[in-house]
Amino acid sequence: KNTVYALGHQHNFRSAEEFAMILADHFVTTYPQFVHKARITIEETVWQRLGGDSNPHTHAFQKIGPHTGWARAVADRSGLVSLQGGVRSLTLLKTTNSSFTNFHRDRFTLLPEAEDRLLASAIDATWDYCTSFSKRHRDWTGTSSVVLSTLIASFAGDARRGKPSPSVQTT
Repeated sequence: KNTVYALGHQHNFRSAEEFAMILADHFVTTYPQFVHKARITIEETVWQRLGGDSNPHTHAFQKIGPHTGWARAVADRSGLVSLQGGVRSLTLLKTTNSSFTNFHRDRFTLLPEAEDRLLASAIDATWDYCTSFSKRHRDWTGTSSVVLSTLIASFAGDARRGKPSPSVQTT
């Protein structure tokens, strides 16, 4: 734990991906006689200072959103092996423009078909970064933001028109 805090203080990084790579590299290069491969997973929680812009609290915060961003870096003595990013528990809701029709029915089917219904989904997603890209890329926050925006747009569609969803499986 102290190593994580110390390296966090020593390095200037802007994302969980970048810090995971720093930690993985540290352990395989500092302790090569003991560590053959390091797998570092970091979960990222967003906090907002209480009181807002007009009266910011000096030391109290509120967790924002139920979803958690995360990153995992794996390194061995030869360098970075893999890098992943992801999100857990991204919960989205559509109040219209979703149906549940043309599905397989059998004797256990209880739900009627519905042309327009609510649709909510909790999404866990993982994305793999290309290793050669990972070694030279630095804007992990921007990249994660683009992936997250793409996930949300795939679910919701355009802000005015939405996106029809025939079922949660096809969204």
